[in-house]
Amino acid sequence: EAQFYYVCLHSAPTLLYHMGKKWSPPRRPEAQCCYKELCKVFHHLIMKVWNNDMGWRVVEVMDTHKVCFTTIDIIHFKTAKKLVVGPVTIWIGVFPELTSATAAHDAAQGVLSLLRDYKITDINVDFQESI
Repeated sequence: EAQFYYVCLHSAPTLLYHMGKKWSPPRRPEAQCCYKELCKVFHHLIMKVWNNDMGWRVVEVMDTHKVCFTTIDIIHFKTAKKLVVGPVTIWIGVFPELTSATAAHDAAQGVLSLLRDYKITDINVDFQESI
């Protein structure tokens, strides 16, 4: 799963932790990868609070869990083949091999707790390896 989750993005990062609907890679040889695109988020409650203080609070959660991150983005993934836009996702890039899946899970739970403080309950948190 880790190698294939983002395979059709241009940068093809490696998935470290995914919080949300279970995903399984295609199993048949003729199966094509499901092309994904990154999309900006405009009209969601998180956009109203992110730059006020929530973004810095997410950074504090990462620091508490000793997650060495490179990026934190708020995005949607769009499946190009089906033209389906997925849920809002806080997409966190981490240095390869410096963050365990357990640390990512614990940090994601901290972010979800923080989101509940803002009455936001419809967001996924994903971690990917990036430099």
